Amino acid sequence: MKKKGGVPEGLNVSILIILIALFILAYIVLLPPEEREGLLGVEGEEGVRDLFVESPGLVRPLEEETVVHKLAPIDLFVRAEPVISYVTNYLHLERSLFTSKRHELTFNVDQLDDLERAGLYFLVRNSKGNLKAKLNGEEIYANKIPANKLTSISLPKRLLKKINHLELSASFNLFGNSYYSLEDIKIRKEYHTSNIKDDRYFVISSHEYTYLRDAKLNYFMHCNEFIRGGTRLKIELNGEPFSNMMLLCTGRDSSFDITLNDINEGKNVLSFEIEDGDYSFENIEVELELKEKTYPTYYFIVEDDDYALLKKGKIDASLDLTFANIDKLKEAQIFVNSERIDLYTESDTYSKDVSNYLKEGNNRLKIVPKNRFEITNLEISLEE
Repeated sequence: MKKKGGVPEGLNVSILIILIALFILAYIVLLPPEEREGLLGVEGEEGVRDLFVESPGLVRPLEEETVVHKLAPIDLFVRAEPVISYVTNYLHLERSLFTSKRHELTFNVDQLDDLERAGLYFLVRNSKGNLKAKLNGEEIYANKIPANKLTSISLPKRLLKKINHLELSASFNLFGNSYYSLEDIKIRKEYHTSNIKDDRYFVISSHEYTYLRDAKLNYFMHCNEFIRGGTRLKIELNGEPFSNMMLLCTGRDSSFDITLNDINEGKNVLSFEIEDGDYSFENIEVELELKEKTYPTYYFIVEDDDYALLKKGKIDASLDLTFANIDKLKEAQIFVNSERIDLYTESDTYSKDVSNYLKEGNNRLKIVPKNRFEITNLEISLEE
């Protein structure tokens, strides 16, 4: 029967029945397994109970492991860096009773505090008499220079300013003329530059820190400039003195043991510092030796009553393994207390009766893998 403009009554009943069925199905799914099996009339594996259950995950043979943290090279130096400014290719200076040809050169000096020295360099092509030079109004040179000679005039640091005026002239000669023809005129400034300390960083992972057994610092040192008597090299690790030694100008490999207490989990700072000279440190590396990890080992208890039943043969104990690596060889030795089980299978499951391997009270199970594989489930169960 159908009401005008409405839904058939039979359809409403069908929808209600479907909703009730879905509710009952959801209720059954959410029931505990044993209650669900009883409700559905399905019997579980009667008389079987778990004694021990674990998921070991990936297992692999133990090996001593070496981890090397390679660090970028370090250049440490104290030196004068030259800056050369070309002034002009040619100058002619002349002085007589009726002639006076002089030249004034203007040049800048940046970073006066870092300036080590400065000088004027040129080639004297022709000459007669004395050459004179004034720096910022003060005479700094008056001397005779022979022809075809490369010459330099030191520019006193005390007279130098940010903007400087250098006047060049030939000396006065009452009985004739004096002259100088100069070529390739340039000013050379040497600035003090230094990088006496530099840091390098390396990060120790949680795994490395946990299994760290030994650590070394290795590097190769190259001397770029001879320094009489050498210089002192200081190395610090995380702000603590690590090495303090004299460096001579010889290239060599060096290796030092690192005290494990000086190493941090996470970020570590290695600092190199010199007092003088010019040195390069290359092939810097922190070498870690990691100790062996322990094999997967588990402990479980066999109660007095269960052990008595095992001895009488009324119940059996079974070791069952499930693997993630299907069709891959799984090879290991499994020790249940002092008894050894040789595992060698390509199956995804493995079972072994261990009734005679168990003892009353505390028991131990140890896995010694021969290759890498994954155990998703390990259990020891008791069955009547």
